[in-house]
Amino acid sequence: MGVDPEHGQVVAAAFVEIGNRRKIDVAVPAQRHDGPRGVLNVRNGSRTEMPCVFRRSGYVGIAVFELRSQVCQLRTMLRPEHWRARAFGFWDREQGGTLGRVGPTSYGRTSPMVEQKIRFDDGAAYEQMMGIWSRFAGEVFLDWLAPPSGLRWIDIGCGTGAFTELLVERCAPVEVQGIDPSEGQLAFARTRLALRAAELRQGDAMALPFHADRFDAAVMALVLVFVPEPAKGIAEMVRVVRPGGTVATYMWDMLGGGFPLDPILVEMRAMGLTPPRPPQMEASQMEMLHHLWTGTGITTVETREITVRRTFADFDDFWMTNLKSPSIGATITTMAPGDVERLKSRVRARLAGDADGRITYSARAHAIRGHVPT
Repeated sequence: MGVDPEHGQVVAAAFVEIGNRRKIDVAVPAQRHDGPRGVLNVRNGSRTEMPCVFRRSGYVGIAVFELRSQVCQLRTMLRPEHWRARAFGFWDREQGGTLGRVGPTSYGRTSPMVEQKIRFDDGAAYEQMMGIWSRFAGEVFLDWLAPPSGLRWIDIGCGTGAFTELLVERCAPVEVQGIDPSEGQLAFARTRLALRAAELRQGDAMALPFHADRFDAAVMALVLVFVPEPAKGIAEMVRVVRPGGTVATYMWDMLGGGFPLDPILVEMRAMGLTPPRPPQMEASQMEMLHHLWTGTGITTVETREITVRRTFADFDDFWMTNLKSPSIGATITTMAPGDVERLKSRVRARLAGDADGRITYSARAHAIRGHVPT
């Protein structure tokens, strides 16, 4: 950990291992997505928490700084299957000398360490696996937003249209535009009768094909962790929403045990398996959501947790439904039959059924809303 004596900006270095390679990564305070990173003052004996960005990987996390005898320790929410901290300190212990001042960096670049990409090409399978969860959480989300009727909406990352359908059914919009990169998911969304009045098209969350101030409200439902540059995606939401309009999202708590697939993923990781994960899971955390929203200039920012429950007929229903996940299904196809059975036994032990064998458990999402400045 170093402090630039001229500018007072704190920087941190971590020796990390990526596979068999050792690298040094540098963290800087993440004050804004488009400007200087600001200054962090850590007094001896103090403890400070704040968002940070790692320059080499682009990862975003909440860092905990503790200064003890000129050594500042750093802990971040980095993806454990890819990163393992070796040392933190005031000195670059291998190269010698203090670390210099670092300049502005950007949020959320896709990590070069992520070699596998999660693809959502089968809309019907995704709907069975995640669409029901999305609708449960979306109902609570819209209750919280309580929007008036007659608005112009854009649903970014609309996928199979589960949340888009809720917008049409509940909010009486005058217009709904849905954007998603997957034609397979859009094809399924177009089969929904309620969405015949909506316009659904392929598009990029970081380059929306609309002029400024086009909509009254922009939403992302369970999408943000898949956007390679979350801050850029949010900036696009702000751009296409009129002054005073609403910008909002909800996202599963990917790092805090809130993801619906966690009962399987946790046991996979315990067995040494590394199924593909979304590239920007840190963006699902409440602190980071708040930082991203305020950093883009959004005002009257509010947050809340959303907890929903789903019941499966039995363990087999739970298992076969979640095999439709592209990350879980692809990983299991590479496993030996004995290992698959061992995984199923471990997952079964985590999920207690009722007297009739039904499996019920909860998932948790983080939601945030705010308004474009007038």
